[in-house]
Amino acid sequence: IAVGLVLISAILSTTLMTRSQVVTIVPPNLTETSWLDKNAASAPYMRAWAVYIAQSMGNANPATVEMLKESIGPFLDAQIYTAVMKSIDDQIDQIKRDRISLYFTPIRVITDPMAPGTFFVEGNQGLEGITGNPVVKLVTFQVSIDINGYRPVVTYIQIKQGKAELPSDAAKKAKSNSNKNKGAK
Repeated sequence: IAVGLVLISAILSTTLMTRSQVVTIVPPNLTETSWLDKNAASAPYMRAWAVYIAQSMGNANPATVEMLKESIGPFLDAQIYTAVMKSIDDQIDQIKRDRISLYFTPIRVITDPMAPGTFFVEGNQGLEGITGNPVVKLVTFQVSIDINGYRPVVTYIQIKQGKAELPSDAAKKAKSNSNKNKGAK
């Protein structure tokens, strides 16, 4: 019996040590409980990161633009790091030169089943120069996030003016156009 108990304890210990641990957390800008695993996370957790990235990139003024690179840089995937940092540097130069301030207020976050891990953060972005007359327009931040070793990694960022263009909408539109073309023959 003792040998059996030792064997069961060894198997149980091995199983527990090799099992990936699930951690329950509540990020600062999230009001619901989320979970984070070694290579996956709950949708609310990933959505919170997408909103954080959009707000960080969408809110800038001459005094805070340098901090933007420091706050976003550690989360960027190596494949997009250089391009995003160069784009931020270009924006920093323009913000400082023109003495403008940007502010972003998210309105909604959209997900698409055809693009898992991609979040479309729509909101109003205001641009205010030294004249004080703000210009507000609808923009969409498209942010793709993966989890790698419990760490969120941003694999894609794109900023577009206007409403989100979802991959499923584009597929429906292409299918509709092909059906119209078949009917016209």
